[in-house]
Amino acid sequence: MAPLACAIANAVAALALATVLAPATPLVADPDERLRYVSQHLLLWRLGWGTWMLAALTLLWCYLWWRAKVGASYAAIAVAAAGLVFDLSAETVLIVAAPDRYLEVAPFAFFATGAIANGLYTVAGIRLTLATRLGTPERVWAAFMWSAGLMASLGALLGLPLVTAIATGELFLLFVPWCVYLRRRLGA
Repeated sequence: MAPLACAIANAVAALALATVLAPATPLVADPDERLRYVSQHLLLWRLGWGTWMLAALTLLWCYLWWRAKVGASYAAIAVAAAGLVFDLSAETVLIVAAPDRYLEVAPFAFFATGAIANGLYTVAGIRLTLATRLGTPERVWAAFMWSAGLMASLGALLGLPLVTAIATGELFLLFVPWCVYLRRRLGA
């Protein structure tokens, strides 16, 4: 159940990012334009970040399930849990501070969720992947997926929103079916 819930929640969150949240992310260079968008679409903005919070929670659930299935170290879970703290904190700030303090909090929040949380989730995913018996095609799939996660984090770290956006798109195109694959491969 955990990997399928994770797949669905992350697919919904990625769709929300591409359609509802993107106009107020650093992809839009003008901060005043982003603020205007948040102000005019506040409910959608908050619901969009709510989907990301649910996606983060199901990711940790999936990682717990995955760790149990392969007998991996709890270190991956500790790393992912640290990512969850940064993620939920950043997303809460984006929800609560908008629109009045959006311009003030957005730079830190996008850094915390994009660079730190995503980076930690990716490191945890790599650790779990390394603990999983996989064939060469699956290892290649995982290598592309996790490299996209690292690139998304690097883009957020360096303030390169287009790099972050492209890598995030690649990551989710690979990660959502990966969750379904894990469910089929490792069983209930």
